[in-house]
Amino acid sequence: MGVVLIAVALVAGYLFSSKHLSSKYQLNRTDGWHSYFYVAYRGVIFSLVSGAVCFSIDYFDCVSKFIKPLGFLLTDFEGLFLNFSEIKIGAWALLTIFLAQVSAWFSLLYYRLFLTQKTKRLRKIISNNHLESFIFESTYDQKLIMLTLSSKKTYVGKCLGDELIDGKVEHIAILPHLSGYRNKDTLVFEHTTNYLNHYADQGIYDGSHNFLKLRDFRVIIPCSEIESYSFFDMSTYIKFRQDENKKKQSKLSNNTYPSASISALNIKNPTV
Repeated sequence: MGVVLIAVALVAGYLFSSKHLSSKYQLNRTDGWHSYFYVAYRGVIFSLVSGAVCFSIDYFDCVSKFIKPLGFLLTDFEGLFLNFSEIKIGAWALLTIFLAQVSAWFSLLYYRLFLTQKTKRLRKIISNNHLESFIFESTYDQKLIMLTLSSKKTYVGKCLGDELIDGKVEHIAILPHLSGYRNKDTLVFEHTTNYLNHYADQGIYDGSHNFLKLRDFRVIIPCSEIESYSFFDMSTYIKFRQDENKKKQSKLSNNTYPSASISALNIKNPTV
């Protein structure tokens, strides 16, 4: 009997945790015994609520009062292959699972109807994880990001992230706007490919291209290959590059060169 009670609690807990937003996030980030205890904890809550309901129904003899007007008595069911104790346990188990499933459905419905609340909840859930907060902010706020790989290859674009509740982040999908590399000496970003111009020239942005779509250019990068993450502002990048070019030109203009009248230096060999 104890095994049945534990099984009911685990099933109910899993049904709820696999659909409820914050519970699903936590469940997908636990493993081993931690996941069992996490599921069981929520299952116990539904078990207690179901037990309280069943106890109240039995205490106030609600079943007997309900079937009596229909011409039945509880004694009429004594010939069944199950006794009353087994029926009560079965009713409790079914009610526990039913409550867990209905609660999960209501949770899904609530966040589908109120997307703003879903976004706020997700933002709060992942607030303690800097990487997930970065991906979430770049995805939902459509901010440009810069990813530098261990090979110094660098991408600038918009993150095509998900809701981050299905598991730990292992890959990042990005729609590139620029790509290039980090200078090996200064680590300054040098862009070599302008995807934005290509999207505009080929009619990919406005959807007039025959078959290519923006998502066809997405790049999926393993997080293990990414060396640094940062937000990127195009106007700031352009301003910095303009300032750097001005400094370079200023240094060149301030250089002193030998006089044109001096053609060579006369160096006398020392006498031995």
